Amino acid sequence: TAEVEYETAELEDATYFSKATASSVLPNELQYNYKASNVLNDDGTCWCENSSGYGVGEWIKLELPYVQRVNGLELINGYAGTEKQYNYNSKISEVLIEFSNGQSLTVDLVVFDASQRKSVQFINFSQPVETSYVKITIKGVDKGDCEDTCLTYVAPY
Repeated sequence: TAEVEYETAELEDATYFSKATASSVLPNELQYNYKASNVLNDDGTCWCENSSGYGVGEWIKLELPYVQRVNGLELINGYAGTEKQYNYNSKISEVLIEFSNGQSLTVDLVVFDASQRKSVQFINFSQPVETSYVKITIKGVDKGDCEDTCLTYVAPY
């Protein structure tokens, strides 16, 4: 039998996601929108799911321009705009992360208090992953005053 070895030296490390889609999106409200692509920039906007309940099972898929090497993710949890927005909305406490190559892992996220809401979490993978996308599915939630669960920012490294 033969084993296939993958040559990763030719792959670039991923530095940005080029597209974001989601299983559901909270409708626009006043001047605010909650579209999936909001997580691509750390600009005070966020993605909010729109399922009944707290969003367990909802997902956001972040695509790379082509297959690249991802060593980990940096992430800002919840709706980190203001302390009021952060406390009001629900935050993600556990996620399933899936990749185009079939690999997956489950990760517990830190839920900071409102004064640290803009803190970046780093999810370091034990091994680099060759993938064309990262899909993040909500598995657990830290409940806020409303059922909308939000995510402010995600980037590969």
